[in-house]
Amino acid sequence: MDGSDTHALPTYDRNVAPRYDPNTSTANPAGWMTITIDPTGMVVKKLPASDSAPLYYLSKTLLHVNMGTSIHVKRAAGDAGADSSLDVWAIGDHYIAPTHTHRKLFKEILVARSHGLFVWARLREIVWDFSTRVALKKGEGMDGLKAGGSTGLTDPVYLIGTANGPGTRRKTLFQSLSGKWICYEPNEEGETIALEREGGAECAGMPVLSIQRELDQDMLDFLISAWLVTLWGELGKRVRRLSKGR
Repeated sequence: MDGSDTHALPTYDRNVAPRYDPNTSTANPAGWMTITIDPTGMVVKKLPASDSAPLYYLSKTLLHVNMGTSIHVKRAAGDAGADSSLDVWAIGDHYIAPTHTHRKLFKEILVARSHGLFVWARLREIVWDFSTRVALKKGEGMDGLKAGGSTGLTDPVYLIGTANGPGTRRKTLFQSLSGKWICYEPNEEGETIALEREGGAECAGMPVLSIQRELDQDMLDFLISAWLVTLWGELGKRVRRLSKGR
């Protein structure tokens, strides 16, 4: 990550992150599910964490990581414990790859994070982008150019394989900025489906993610794993900072 300081998350209501409605700009605390990471950095649980069963286990703690390590995210299988959980995603520094899903949409995920002097100086917000490769639609890319226009994406950054066979482009699935998680699948206009914040006493100060609507299992696995990617290298700093403040 850039620099040695942690980048603070928004400080929403301590009990539950508010529901973000882009149409009314009002806050509604009734989200679908609110989760946090336990202080060991190895378990994801619902809030209130004190009396909830684990939702996901991590193969290693997220508190001590480096660029050469990776962690597997495992979905809990009832009360059977970590040994019988299902391995769903592998994560690392700016890296995420599926280990279980058969959905083509998740086969190849590119992770990008805004960087540079302005981000380091905190003059520009950090944006995380999780995208995949999809086929160009009719009329996009080179087809648009051959027709005498400029329909669709034609920048080489977005076009892959246009010389031989059908071309492809990068499609953003999730974007994280200003504490909001925006989903672009299937609605490419984007929908805020989760909000993250700094945690309070209810979760020992660990980060919190409030998911605003019900997601299918594959999308939920992906969202939570992507959230953990954004905490790579940051979670340990937050815990050390909290320890010094006691």
